[in-house]
Amino acid sequence: MKIADITFGMHRNKAAQNPAGAAAAGQPAMVPSGLSAVGNAMPCASSSPGLPSRWASFEALFCSVAEENPDNPALSGGGKSLSFRELKDFSARIAAFVQAQNYGPEAAVGVLCERGAMYLAAAIGIMRAGAVYVPVERELPRPRQEAMLRPVRLLVTDRASLHEAEYHRYRNPNITHVLCLDAPNFADALESGGLSSTEYWEHLAEPGSDRGWLDDVDARPLDLAQLCRMADSLLQKTGLASNRAPGSTPGNTKASGKSVLDIGSGSGVVAQALASAASRYAAVDIARNELDRVQALPCDASMTIHRMEAIDICFFEDERFDLVVLNGVVDCFPGYNYLRRVLDHAVERLTAGGSIFVGAVRDMDRKDDLRAAIREHAIATGDQSALLCFEGSAELFVPQRFFSAWAAECPYPVEVKFSPAAPAPSDNGQSGVFRYDVQICRSAHDARPHGTRAMRESFGLRDIEVCPVAPLAAVRPDAAAYIVYTSGSTGQPKGIVVEHSHLLHIIHALREFSEGCGTVGLVAPLSFDASIQQLAVSLFCGKPLYVMADEERKNPAALCACARKRGIDLCDMTPAFFNVLVDYLQERHQPLPLRRVLLAGEVLRPDVIQKFYAIPGNEDVVLFNVYGPTECTVDSSAFRIDRANHADFTAFPIGRPLEGVCIFVLDKHQRPMPESVTGELWIAGAGVSRGYLNGESADAFTEYAGRRCYRTGDNGFIQNGLVYYRGREDQQVKIRGNRVEIGEVEKAVGSFPGVRQVAVVADFYQAGNDKSLAAYVVGDVKPADLRSYLEQQLPPFCVPDYIVPMVELPLSPNRKVDKRALPSPLGRVKTVAGRCPQGAVEQALAAIWKRLLGMDVCDAEASFFSIGGHSIMAVRLVAMIEKELRVHIAVNELMTHSSIARLAELIEDKAYVRNSPIIKLCHSEGGKNLFLFHPVGGSVFCYSDLARLLDGRYTLYAVEPAGFQAEKTVLNTELYSVQDLAAIYLDEILKVATENIVFGGWSFGGLLAYEAACQYAARGGDPGPVLILDTVLDNTRAKQLAAKDDVELLKNQLAEALAFDVEKLRAMNRAERMTYLVECGEKSGLLPPSFSPVQMENLLQTYRLNAIAAARYDNPTPSDLRILYIRALDFASNPYIDFSDQYQGWSRFLPEKNITLRWAAGTHQSMLLPGLADGVAEHICDFFG
Repeated sequence: MKIADITFGMHRNKAAQNPAGAAAAGQPAMVPSGLSAVGNAMPCASSSPGLPSRWASFEALFCSVAEENPDNPALSGGGKSLSFRELKDFSARIAAFVQAQNYGPEAAVGVLCERGAMYLAAAIGIMRAGAVYVPVERELPRPRQEAMLRPVRLLVTDRASLHEAEYHRYRNPNITHVLCLDAPNFADALESGGLSSTEYWEHLAEPGSDRGWLDDVDARPLDLAQLCRMADSLLQKTGLASNRAPGSTPGNTKASGKSVLDIGSGSGVVAQALASAASRYAAVDIARNELDRVQALPCDASMTIHRMEAIDICFFEDERFDLVVLNGVVDCFPGYNYLRRVLDHAVERLTAGGSIFVGAVRDMDRKDDLRAAIREHAIATGDQSALLCFEGSAELFVPQRFFSAWAAECPYPVEVKFSPAAPAPSDNGQSGVFRYDVQICRSAHDARPHGTRAMRESFGLRDIEVCPVAPLAAVRPDAAAYIVYTSGSTGQPKGIVVEHSHLLHIIHALREFSEGCGTVGLVAPLSFDASIQQLAVSLFCGKPLYVMADEERKNPAALCACARKRGIDLCDMTPAFFNVLVDYLQERHQPLPLRRVLLAGEVLRPDVIQKFYAIPGNEDVVLFNVYGPTECTVDSSAFRIDRANHADFTAFPIGRPLEGVCIFVLDKHQRPMPESVTGELWIAGAGVSRGYLNGESADAFTEYAGRRCYRTGDNGFIQNGLVYYRGREDQQVKIRGNRVEIGEVEKAVGSFPGVRQVAVVADFYQAGNDKSLAAYVVGDVKPADLRSYLEQQLPPFCVPDYIVPMVELPLSPNRKVDKRALPSPLGRVKTVAGRCPQGAVEQALAAIWKRLLGMDVCDAEASFFSIGGHSIMAVRLVAMIEKELRVHIAVNELMTHSSIARLAELIEDKAYVRNSPIIKLCHSEGGKNLFLFHPVGGSVFCYSDLARLLDGRYTLYAVEPAGFQAEKTVLNTELYSVQDLAAIYLDEILKVATENIVFGGWSFGGLLAYEAACQYAARGGDPGPVLILDTVLDNTRAKQLAAKDDVELLKNQLAEALAFDVEKLRAMNRAERMTYLVECGEKSGLLPPSFSPVQMENLLQTYRLNAIAAARYDNPTPSDLRILYIRALDFASNPYIDFSDQYQGWSRFLPEKNITLRWAAGTHQSMLLPGLADGVAEHICDFFG
């Protein structure tokens, strides 16, 4: 779809149809320029004639700025930094790639990435190509994202957003390509997370087997008969049912002689059927309690159990299976690339003629039908639980064409067959019709046409690097540059199309706002037009732009710290956030570390401005009250506020029009209003955009006196040459700086089953707080359920802060809802009765909430946002928690831990984790901070003698896992990659030290140290050289260990140190094994007498989890870091060593000049022991000083 194919609010050439000076029908004659002096209009200061040629096009302007500042910093944020030369080169490659796809003119290209420099670099490349930039935020609800991406042909994304990007590609037939910016090859971008949580699945499986099987429509558990039908169907389709006697039950069959790998096995009816029908059965699951039950299943098959994720079946390098089963597990995968990788591994594990069975796949093409069926059920029964589960689900929906496309690219010849999922009749008569089964058979002959390949749909970084780059032509001024969305009264967001001429206008008009400033900070969401404003005052003025991270832009303390660290002079923000920021500064008697602030989005409060300038140190800070509808290209007017004039106004004007802009004040009959008389603000000039993407509100763009204008719907007047804003009369409001159509919110509330009537009102409900939304609802609905539903449908600022149940809505004499007669929500909102806050943390939180919300909180389970809290108030809550409880909570964490109970758990976990992984071994005042990471076994005792030798020279910390602790934590429960573990540990390290950090580690610890250093650099830190102690970059042996079951792993690694009977151990259940191993450890003197079975289990799990992390470490992060690589001299017996490579794999992704190689006496195991560690310590001191 091309932008030019879409109907807009006004014909692009309509203004040309009415020559300047001619009177339009039904309107007065053209307004003479002299009328502007009367006060009914603010003059349009047209762009200066004879602008330099650099202003001829976006391309010319960008290239001229980049060429003037080639080595100066341009963009930074999100762990990436680009100079102007690098930005020019990278954006040119993006542009070349876009043009190479031949989409045609005005092709829309969406960007769905993590916030940071690469997001905006892609945006510049898209606009340089002549394509239309469509920014989309990851945090927006999926329905909102879908609406915004409808016109998009190419979607630019990154690893973190890949799942969402591919989802939209399969949902939106218009999206033909996806480009991943931070993966060399698209297939390298492997998603993580999703529903792959050990804690979640073990909790779900605690009561018993098959707890995860729920009816698709009513969310009730499937009964035994339904599960048996599913098992029968699976056996029938895979050919394993031939030996089952009629009427037999699962577990009462004769083994078929086939070997089966069951991925996500569970321990229920299907697992029993497969284990009973196979001669060899291997179960893979992440839940230990499920695997314990599998091991106890009655069957004659040779059985092995493996705790690992589906992706880890690649560790079974030498094993082959006749059948690989993934039944009902694909919807729990974190993304489509993950599924592709699992299928790749599965087909490699097949015997000749073997097959893969992928069962109960959620059908993407029937997702809308499923939603409709669930809604019908909710309406018919009044039970909305299934709908809430569906809307909030992270489950993976897959279209059948996904499997067909994968098969076409598979290196092995395969045949794919689809069939309806196993029938599971239920009361609703629809269960099972929204899923399908897939059978993938490995063929002896390739039936695919020779030489044909599937059309490529996915691309990575290397694809843009090899794309030929030629000089880019200038884009026509009337070509579309970008689309941004605002709230729409119809229930759908309205897209506004801004052309290149409008973009050049705003860049030129705003250039003076950053005069005298250095670095500019970007606070606004990247899908808002304020991000374009910040580009204009930074990059296009030759100044660097720093894209603030979410925590930095949402937290006053973090914003101030960021401004100081980054040297930021100019920043944007909403007045709502500015109010919170001023409270923070006043409380701490701190000045704002900025020189200028652009404030836009809502009315400024004079009392806050006075409070701001009363703070010592703020005397030289300049504030700008900026006004402008998105339809008029970001900003239309501005008013400068400073120390000298801030006390002169009881209400601040929105200022004078920007260069090239004209503002009129007209009455309802489009007649000019005298000075100081309120009317509607009309805007004309260079910033008026092309119109709306879908043609909505066509009358908003019209003509007046022969000029194309935008009717803002805002009321205001002009006095003494300044424009003043005086509110609106329609249903559009501003909530925390965001434009909201009341009709959109009412439509979303009314779509929830059970809601019969709704009225939404925006007003000020609490003193000192900003305007909030209140939804008055008639119907049998629970406010908490309705809020949960709305959070999946609307952006956060559109979700009402108050949901007020009503018996009926008050009506006016003409039978319309009388919103003025609605009661205050503060007197009507009632929290559901629940348990009172208990314990010191919960009670302290309740006291904070009371002061903030102005009400007693008697339910520890109530959501902060269901009893009047909102995003700006959340910022205040975070600040109060940090001050009073001395624990830092990110605003995003508050969103997911919104009740007192959950927040208290988070705070207690943070307090616990903060002290757990980091152990100080020795201290040196003013020296470097050396952090040494644990090896694969988890013990950090290996660093004891090194600490003794380095005492007084370095402050040395050991980073240990949680394996020696009795408590269950994420570090001894979940399955992680090396990069994941490094991120967790880095967060804890930075709580101990923030500078002069050296990362190091022996063996597996070296991998953690290197990745932690890479991530520290990505966060803007200077890690310096990394200390690598005899770490080999070859995970072959680690994969072999990870493929072993627990008993084999223990036998392989601990048999010499810990004497135990292998066969006796194998016959025990998990609890018995732990008790037995503790007894053996105490007898051998390996463990202290107080060591518990729980600690033993955590220790062994930590070892397995670290082994899996090491086995997964295929692609170290490329970097330009330096390393001190100390190897053991006696390496002949080390099975990991590659005798042909002195750098042991490190030179594959690091330049050899960055590797300093040193040798130390001893073997890999002995080099850190007393008597030998001296050589290692000497190398460290010589190198690091």
